Amino acid sequence: MQDCDLLVSHALLVDAHDGVRSDAGLAVQGSRIVDAGPSSDLASRYRAKRHLDATGRIALPGLVNAHTHASSSLFRGYASDVSGQGFFDRMWRIEALLSDEDVYVGALAGCLEMIQNGVTGFANHFSHMDQVARAVEESGMRAGLSRTMLDRGDASLADREIREGLEFAERWATRCPRIQPMLGPHAAYTCSDRLLDRAGEEARRSGLTLHMHVSESPYEREVMSKRTGTTTVRHLERLGLFEGTRVLGAHALLLDDAEVASLGRADFHAAICATGKLNRGQGIADLSRLLEAGINVCLGTDGSASDNLDVMLGMKVTHLAQNHLHRRPSALPPETILEMATTNAGRALDWEIGRLAPGQLADFILVDAQRPHLRPLILEPRSNVMFNLVYYATGADVDSVVVDGRVIMEGRRVATLDADEILTRLQACAQRLWEEAAREPVGGASRS
Repeated sequence: MQDCDLLVSHALLVDAHDGVRSDAGLAVQGSRIVDAGPSSDLASRYRAKRHLDATGRIALPGLVNAHTHASSSLFRGYASDVSGQGFFDRMWRIEALLSDEDVYVGALAGCLEMIQNGVTGFANHFSHMDQVARAVEESGMRAGLSRTMLDRGDASLADREIREGLEFAERWATRCPRIQPMLGPHAAYTCSDRLLDRAGEEARRSGLTLHMHVSESPYEREVMSKRTGTTTVRHLERLGLFEGTRVLGAHALLLDDAEVASLGRADFHAAICATGKLNRGQGIADLSRLLEAGINVCLGTDGSASDNLDVMLGMKVTHLAQNHLHRRPSALPPETILEMATTNAGRALDWEIGRLAPGQLADFILVDAQRPHLRPLILEPRSNVMFNLVYYATGADVDSVVVDGRVIMEGRRVATLDADEILTRLQACAQRLWEEAAREPVGGASRS
């Protein structure tokens, strides 16, 4: 009999690699899964400090939100009716008013929402990033964090922005094992070439991933054409940004065939935020084309000013959008979409996640399979389990969440955060910000 910290039993284990396994379980020691298999077998071999009976539950790898702005929970619905420069004018005006406390409270609320939606890790782009890191540390989540570096084309500000981004990364390089610092130039159309050049240089020197917006909207395409005479990807190629760097590129929406082929040759990982792009009427990325070019495709939500923080819902919207684009059902298999939300995001962020298998980090969730909209669940002769999860499930179906071997939510109660207190503080911060922004002129110096 072996000792383990956590034993999960009687679950329906589901992942994109090993398919569906009934009446199965997981043994966890420290931060890793050490065994997976039939519940009876694990029960006979492991003595656990803690046991989770997952009867009537589906165990999934933890979902990863590959691009978001967690503190934008303060701005839900604030800029739902604008896009392009109108969106930036409105958002920069209110974000210029943010205090450390605002960003911390917004990040706590974002973490709370993501945990309740079964998101175990996320990649975040924002200002006041020490406050976001503080919230992540307290929440128990895993995160890749980049302090947004933005000079709005003013090269005289570039060195300061780079310095502050690097200083954040250095402060958090070893402070919390669940936090991975990254470098975050905002985008080619909002940053000077000097900032972009320096970001690439520092990424190559430090080995840090670049997290930035890449080809996200028709407005970006218009700005880049006027400023550089070419597209975002071609301009970044001209600067050598993709040479020797890993880039997590949010959106990858408007790309021609040559650009797709070029990104397929680079260490480029696309974070697709389908719900937010559809909400703004900006288009649908052709994910089959990206995958065929060898691009690693992940799923994100963007911030709450554009979307919610429900990756489970994002899987459904991705499914619908690709079917609409290609005019056929199951344009992407549900296994592929689940892989995007789990394994592929882990690959982009260099996290060993995505499979319910020994050696993987113990980041997983339990979904309540007793919900009427998920039933029936048929394993054979033709299984509907994977499709039902991708198409019918929502974040509200998540019952329990484990990150790094620690149970941070059980029975939909988040153990690491005080939900009532956070929402009360969020309401007060948001009310003040919205009222102050209504009195402010357009402008400000924020980063989102």
